[in-house]
Amino acid sequence: MTLPTRFRELVGVPLRVRLRDGLRPEIVLQPEMQAAHAALERLWTALAQATGLVAPPAFPAADFVFALFAPCEDASEAPLRPGIAWSDAQALAGAAPHSPVVLARLLRALGARLAAPLGVASAQAYGFGAALAFAATGQVTRATEQQECDIAGAVLGAAPGLAFNEAGEDAWAPALWAALAPGFARITDIHRQWTAEPALLARSRAAWRRGVTLELGGA
Repeated sequence: MTLPTRFRELVGVPLRVRLRDGLRPEIVLQPEMQAAHAALERLWTALAQATGLVAPPAFPAADFVFALFAPCEDASEAPLRPGIAWSDAQALAGAAPHSPVVLARLLRALGARLAAPLGVASAQAYGFGAALAFAATGQVTRATEQQECDIAGAVLGAAPGLAFNEAGEDAWAPALWAALAPGFARITDIHRQWTAEPALLARSRAAWRRGVTLELGGA
């Protein structure tokens, strides 16, 4: 069977093919997503431990919105449910090198869900996830979260994405997660401070806006 171009990300994934007869016959493809789900569970545990959760909760699949392909939008209403693309998880289940963009999208979603157990306010959850993703990969997944990523970059002890590059773009390299943990701790601490002191968050955002204005003005 030749897959349409959009579906070629599923090459190598076992598929169940069903034929639906009727006035408008259909071919239904049901991908086997066990490897993708296992990759999400593994990434959830690695991220939780790197952010300081000694006994992380089990991966809460029901707390996410799933789509087959990226981009996958977050739930538009409460409660918080970040979007995850199965194709991203499937890509991470494969051998290294892994795409930094794919890893960033997944870390943003998982990080947002980990905000609550880490003591970060729900209003900051997506920015928190974006900051963790930026620290790990150097990628900004959504333009609306550039601010959080820039602030995260300012508190890191190393260039965003450096550890991932040095690990050969292997998302599962133990050395990667050991290198990310100190930066993740700093990002978590600053978001906890913002949760405790909203005025501090407002000042940080104002300082970021001033910096952008100066940069755009050539100062």
